[in-house]
Amino acid sequence: MNQRIQELEEMNQKNDKKITMIKAKEFDKVDLLKRVAESEARIKHLQLDNENLVRERNSLDIANVELTKHRAGLQQHVQTIEQELEFFKSAQE
Repeated sequence: MNQRIQELEEMNQKNDKKITMIKAKEFDKVDLLKRVAESEARIKHLQLDNENLVRERNSLDIANVELTKHRAGLQQHVQTIEQELEFFKSAQE
């Protein structure tokens, strides 16, 4: 009878160890799922940042084209004024 009780106690301890191991694996799974969720959230945040940067770059490209056109217009205007100035200088001589 004592031997049977001892065997049952050993089985109980083994089962407790198994339960503890199963719970540890479940905690590991939960921890892993948590890290995966955090990584996915970080990726989504980085994707949004990237999209915002792309939009900002496109806006800057458009502004750069407009400023380049404006600069070319100003250079043309300066050339016209310089030509008029030369004309008046030569007329006065």
